Amino acid sequence: ARRRGIYSNVLGFFGGITWALLVARVCQLYPYFAPSQLVNRFFRVYDQWNWSKPVMLCDIEDKVNVPGMNGFKVWNPKANPADRQHVMPVITPAFPAMNSTHNVTETTKRILVDEFRRGYEAVKHVEADRADWARVHEPFPFFRHFRHFLWLEVLAQTEEVYQKFSGWVESKLRILTRQLEATSGMIIHPNPQQYDLRGTDREWPLGCGMFIAMAFFKDHGAFVGQTFDLRVHFHHFVDVINQWAEKDAYNGMFMLRLKRIRGAQLPDYARDAEDVEVDKKRNRSQRHDGLTGANAIGGEQVKKRHISTGGLP
Repeated sequence: ARRRGIYSNVLGFFGGITWALLVARVCQLYPYFAPSQLVNRFFRVYDQWNWSKPVMLCDIEDKVNVPGMNGFKVWNPKANPADRQHVMPVITPAFPAMNSTHNVTETTKRILVDEFRRGYEAVKHVEADRADWARVHEPFPFFRHFRHFLWLEVLAQTEEVYQKFSGWVESKLRILTRQLEATSGMIIHPNPQQYDLRGTDREWPLGCGMFIAMAFFKDHGAFVGQTFDLRVHFHHFVDVINQWAEKDAYNGMFMLRLKRIRGAQLPDYARDAEDVEVDKKRNRSQRHDGLTGANAIGGEQVKKRHISTGGLP
């Protein structure tokens, strides 16, 4: 999940608890299957899953009539309107039952569903002896897959300030993605990885880069020459960041940069990190007889009728 860029509860993907629950459910459904068979069933089950129904390991217990237990909120979409808004519910088994995926948005759901589909296709290729297992978990080529990005840099003077401020920004990044995903004609793809600046900024000894990819498609409402004004979203996000409770205590010791860039403007520290993973993949492919010329299995399934838009501010 980390290699495919879909491991982050904060950004609206699945966290470790959710992934463990998904695996446990597949093991419940197929208790006598070998590990390789379970991998196949894992991707097949969740590729075909009806996400209007929750993934559960057991029935939900509501102990409202048990003395001392009526103060606990249990996940119940029939009684709680907020629970009905959850788009990929995965319910924890212990009381009180909670949804471990309440941060998932329509954007991250689309990405996750596409990854389940891609994983299932990859496993079928492995079982047909047309690929090796490395194909299943090969890194997602984020910077090669997209051409437009939002580039955020979180900068700090000390380790303490960096840990606190970067955590604050990451926890609020979902606000920006929710606003961006509502923009007609544009789809986004948040990248949960934080890229170390590797000393590229002498004024700021500590920092990381974060990226949100943008793409534009006719079937999502985009058209040639369309202009996307994202400044309102940027300003609102900056206002949210400025509400950090410790900003006065650490005045002058942190900074957030936010910029829209094209692929050619990507910083070396981000591009180099992906190149290393691509080189590893190439070396593995060359060691596997007969796979050098194999066709890559597609990543995100929305890559059709792409429009190159230069009208972004």
